[in-house]
Amino acid sequence: MRGAFCFTQTNHPDIIEILSVKSKTMLDNNLYNLLLQITQENKSLWRIKNKYIADAEGDEASLAFWRKMQADKEDHVNELLGLIKDSLERSA
Repeated sequence: MRGAFCFTQTNHPDIIEILSVKSKTMLDNNLYNLLLQITQENKSLWRIKNKYIADAEGDEASLAFWRKMQADKEDHVNELLGLIKDSLERSA
């Protein structure tokens, strides 16, 4: 079991509220892994939106790739948010 974690910004106050209660105990490995993965997905999504798309201007094939990747990452983040919320509610 792991106890410390870092959670990225979210617009989901219900998850933050549950996390603040849960943070007083150690997280199980699955929840810890989900939190780490959403952090990585958010970092990647930020780079795609704020750097890669701008750098690909003028290259339509690359722009199409990065826009598809952006949509995929957004889907991953939303799915992970649901999994994290479910996991926290089950363990609360």
